Amino acid sequence: MQPNKGYFIEGSALLVHPFSPDWYVGGSVLIPGRSSSIVEITRFQLQRFTVSINELAEWFGLEVARIVVDECLAPPGTTAGR
Repeated sequence: MQPNKGYFIEGSALLVHPFSPDWYVGGSVLIPGRSSSIVEITRFQLQRFTVSINELAEWFGLEVARIVVDECLAPPGTTAGR
């Protein structure tokens, strides 16, 4: 999990099938909540895009989460979207 513009982002790799060497790209965007909590505001899984390297899927998911924060979300504490 990494901080990014007031949010936290993370990438994840999700196994396609127990007998498959491929991984789905996934990730999430979280925001600090009240009383030291962290609230997940969105999660994604790209089922049409798979890779055979776990770490690559995690990295790609992290970069997609970064794009979501940069292009789709307003800074925390504001009410207007982009």
